[in-house]
Amino acid sequence: MAMFRETVSLSHDGAMKALSAGMAPASAMGVPQCFVVVDASGETIASLRMDGARYLSMHTARAK
Repeated sequence: MAMFRETVSLSHDGAMKALSAGMAPASAMGVPQCFVVVDASGETIASLRMDGARYLSMHTARAK
């Protein structure tokens, strides 16, 4: 049995690209959204609240 296990983690650049990927269709539809990117342990590494997104939407995005 192996004593160590390799893991892959999302970089800061990858997290920013994920936010941009979510923002593009939301902008195109004219529906402001909130986005949260987390790591494998569930810790936030990036988040975004688009202009016009509802205040409580950020809370909902974090809870997902």
